[in-house]
Amino acid sequence: MGAEIRKKLEIYPAPCVPGIAAPARSALSALLESCPAHGAALFALGNIALREGCVEEAIRCYLQALEETPDAAQLRCNLGIAYQQAGLLDEAMSNLRQSMLRQADLVLSCLHLAEIQMIRGEEDNAIGSLERLLRLSPENARGNLLLAELYDRRGQKDQAKLHYDQAYTADPKCSAARNRLGELCFLEGKELIDAGKYEEAFAVWA
Repeated sequence: MGAEIRKKLEIYPAPCVPGIAAPARSALSALLESCPAHGAALFALGNIALREGCVEEAIRCYLQALEETPDAAQLRCNLGIAYQQAGLLDEAMSNLRQSMLRQADLVLSCLHLAEIQMIRGEEDNAIGSLERLLRLSPENARGNLLLAELYDRRGQKDQAKLHYDQAYTADPKCSAARNRLGELCFLEGKELIDAGKYEEAFAVWA
């Protein structure tokens, strides 16, 4: 499901932590020993933990940070992503939706919400989330690839081709988009050849 486009986990960065130029575990832990409720430090430590695959630690840090800044939309989005990584999809969807209520233009919230909806077979909802994402970020490669796959499943080949093409344009290394786009164009051309429409077929294959 469009996995190759995600080379590393994307999350929102934490706010700058005063006195710490490049947040690292040691510096953040030292700061939190003296100031356990430091929201920005907890946010940053949660990000480090999530990138390292320490999902439970990340969730704990994000929850503590939210106690200090409950309206922080990007923080809540990252919590939703952490819950998704942990397989806690109800909690993930709840936090992703809450993040979007607080800040409507969060691309990562739309993307991860769509992924969960696809996992759950909620294709109409996933299409809605991805269309919203692409209104915010039309060249988002992963969003285009996932939307293309959904249209492809439904037999909406023209729409699928459009979004495979946009995914490949945004990320020329996306072999899934390139290969499937090629297959669809070949099949379309073959149908035209079978119908005797040679010029139209050659135009599709050009």
